[in-house]
Amino acid sequence: MNTSAQRCPSLHSECVIRAVIDDLRIASAWLAATGSDHGLPVEQIMRLDQCLDEALANVIAHGGPAAHEHEVRLVFVTRSEGCRGEASVTVIDSGFAFDPLSVRQKPRPANLYDAEPGGLGLTMMRAFADALEYGRHSDRNHLTFKVCWDEPASGKQD
Repeated sequence: MNTSAQRCPSLHSECVIRAVIDDLRIASAWLAATGSDHGLPVEQIMRLDQCLDEALANVIAHGGPAAHEHEVRLVFVTRSEGCRGEASVTVIDSGFAFDPLSVRQKPRPANLYDAEPGGLGLTMMRAFADALEYGRHSDRNHLTFKVCWDEPASGKQD
Protein backbone atom coordinates (compact mmCIF):
# COMPACT_ATOMS: atom_id res chain seq x y z
CA MET A 1 0.00 0.00 0.00
CA ASN A 2 1.27 3.48 -0.85
CA THR A 3 2.14 5.34 2.38
CA SER A 4 0.68 8.65 1.17
CA ALA A 5 -2.66 6.91 0.58
CA GLN A 6 -2.75 6.06 4.30
CA ARG A 7 -2.92 9.73 5.30
CA CYS A 8 -6.32 10.97 6.28
CA PRO A 9 -7.80 13.44 3.82
CA SER A 10 -8.15 16.01 6.61
CA LEU A 11 -6.61 16.23 10.09
CA HIS A 12 -7.22 18.92 12.70
CA SER A 13 -5.63 20.08 15.98
CA GLU A 14 -6.12 23.08 18.28
CA CYS A 15 -4.11 24.98 20.87
CA VAL A 16 -5.11 27.81 23.20
CA ILE A 17 -2.57 30.40 24.37
CA ARG A 18 -2.50 33.87 25.90
CA ALA A 19 -1.51 36.97 23.95
CA VAL A 20 1.83 37.29 25.75
CA ILE A 21 5.42 36.96 24.54
CA ASP A 22 6.11 33.88 26.68
CA ASP A 23 3.35 31.95 24.89
CA LEU A 24 5.03 32.41 21.49
CA ARG A 25 7.33 29.52 22.43
CA ILE A 26 4.35 27.39 23.42
CA ALA A 27 2.66 28.08 20.08
CA SER A 28 5.82 27.34 18.12
CA ALA A 29 6.44 24.07 19.99
CA TRP A 30 2.80 23.03 19.47
CA LEU A 31 3.05 23.73 15.73
CA ALA A 32 6.34 21.83 15.38
CA ALA A 33 4.98 18.78 17.24
CA THR A 34 1.61 18.86 15.49
CA GLY A 35 3.15 19.30 12.05
CA SER A 36 5.57 16.45 12.68
CA ASP A 37 2.80 14.20 14.05
CA HIS A 38 0.76 14.86 10.90
CA GLY A 39 3.68 14.12 8.57
CA LEU A 40 4.37 17.62 7.26
CA PRO A 41 7.73 18.20 5.61
CA VAL A 42 10.07 20.21 7.87
CA GLU A 43 10.25 23.07 5.35
CA GLN A 44 6.46 23.50 5.44
CA ILE A 45 6.42 23.52 9.26
CA MET A 46 9.10 26.23 9.19
CA ARG A 47 7.06 28.32 6.73
CA LEU A 48 3.96 28.04 8.91
CA ASP A 49 6.01 28.87 12.01
CA GLN A 50 7.34 32.09 10.45
CA CYS A 51 3.78 33.19 9.70
CA LEU A 52 2.53 32.13 13.15
CA ASP A 53 5.29 34.06 14.90
CA GLU A 54 4.52 37.22 12.93
CA ALA A 55 0.74 36.92 13.39
CA LEU A 56 1.05 36.42 17.15
CA ALA A 57 3.61 39.23 17.51
CA ASN A 58 1.09 41.54 15.81
CA VAL A 59 -1.73 40.43 18.12
CA ILE A 60 0.47 41.03 21.16
CA ALA A 61 1.82 44.41 19.99
CA HIS A 62 -1.24 45.87 18.26
CA GLY A 63 -4.33 43.90 19.37
CA GLY A 64 -5.25 46.17 22.25
CA PRO A 65 -6.74 45.34 25.65
CA ALA A 66 -9.30 42.79 24.40
CA ALA A 67 -6.54 40.74 22.77
CA HIS A 68 -4.80 40.45 26.13
CA GLU A 69 -7.95 39.75 28.11
CA HIS A 70 -9.08 36.78 26.02
CA GLU A 71 -7.45 33.59 24.83
CA VAL A 72 -5.94 33.19 21.39
CA ARG A 73 -7.06 30.03 19.65
CA LEU A 74 -4.85 28.31 17.08
CA VAL A 75 -6.36 25.83 14.65
CA PHE A 76 -4.17 23.54 12.52
CA VAL A 77 -5.67 21.68 9.56
CA THR A 78 -3.89 19.49 7.04
CA ARG A 79 -5.24 17.78 3.95
CA SER A 80 -3.81 15.42 1.41
CA GLU A 81 -5.32 14.93 -2.02
CA GLY A 82 -3.45 12.57 -4.28
CA CYS A 83 0.10 13.86 -4.55
CA ARG A 84 -0.67 17.30 -3.10
CA GLY A 85 -0.33 18.26 0.57
CA GLU A 86 -1.81 21.34 2.21
CA ALA A 87 -1.67 22.67 5.77
CA SER A 88 -3.07 25.78 7.37
CA VAL A 89 -3.05 27.55 10.70
CA THR A 90 -5.81 29.92 11.76
CA VAL A 91 -5.12 32.45 14.51
CA ILE A 92 -8.33 33.55 16.24
CA ASP A 93 -8.02 36.56 18.54
CA SER A 94 -10.19 39.22 20.16
CA GLY A 95 -7.98 42.15 19.24
CA PHE A 96 -8.89 45.22 17.22
CA ALA A 97 -10.34 44.34 13.82
CA PHE A 98 -7.47 44.26 11.37
CA ASP A 99 -7.54 42.83 7.87
CA PRO A 100 -3.92 42.37 6.81
CA LEU A 101 -5.07 41.60 3.27
CA SER A 102 -6.30 45.18 2.92
CA VAL A 103 -2.81 46.58 3.57
CA ARG A 104 -0.99 47.45 0.37
CA GLN A 105 2.42 45.92 0.02
CA LYS A 106 5.20 48.47 0.46
CA PRO A 107 7.57 48.91 -2.46
CA ARG A 108 11.13 47.80 -1.82
CA PRO A 109 13.42 50.67 -0.95
CA ALA A 110 16.07 51.48 -3.53
CA ASN A 111 18.75 51.55 -0.83
CA LEU A 112 19.26 51.29 2.92
CA TYR A 113 18.93 55.05 3.36
CA ASP A 114 15.37 54.95 1.99
CA ALA A 115 14.34 51.95 4.12
CA GLU A 116 11.89 52.59 6.95
CA PRO A 117 11.79 50.40 10.05
CA GLY A 118 8.81 48.13 10.58
CA GLY A 119 6.11 46.94 8.25
CA LEU A 120 8.02 43.93 6.97
CA GLY A 121 5.99 41.34 8.86
CA LEU A 122 3.15 41.25 6.36
CA THR A 123 5.66 41.11 3.53
CA MET A 124 7.26 38.09 5.20
CA MET A 125 3.89 36.39 5.71
CA ARG A 126 3.02 36.92 2.06
CA ALA A 127 6.39 35.43 1.07
CA PHE A 128 6.13 32.34 3.32
CA ALA A 129 2.43 31.51 2.85
CA ASP A 130 0.89 30.22 -0.35
CA ALA A 131 -2.44 31.77 0.66
CA LEU A 132 -3.72 34.19 3.31
CA GLU A 133 -7.36 34.57 4.35
CA TYR A 134 -8.99 36.92 6.82
CA GLY A 135 -12.45 37.19 8.34
CA ARG A 136 -14.04 38.84 11.36
CA HIS A 137 -16.62 36.66 13.13
CA SER A 138 -18.27 37.24 16.51
CA ASP A 139 -15.90 40.14 17.28
CA ARG A 140 -12.85 37.94 16.66
CA ASN A 141 -10.19 38.10 13.97
CA HIS A 142 -9.65 34.89 12.00
CA LEU A 143 -6.36 34.97 10.09
CA THR A 144 -5.49 31.83 8.14
CA PHE A 145 -2.20 31.15 6.41
CA LYS A 146 -1.74 28.12 4.22
CA VAL A 147 1.19 26.24 2.66
CA CYS A 148 1.03 23.67 -0.13
CA TRP A 149 3.52 21.15 -1.47
CA ASP A 150 3.82 18.22 -3.83
CA GLU A 151 4.24 14.97 -1.98
CA PRO A 152 6.99 12.73 -3.28
CA ALA A 153 5.89 9.66 -5.18
CA SER A 154 6.44 6.56 -3.11
CA GLY A 155 6.99 3.15 -4.56
CA LYS A 156 7.18 1.54 -1.12
CA GLN A 157 4.76 -1.23 -0.33
CA ASP A 158 3.65 -2.04 3.21
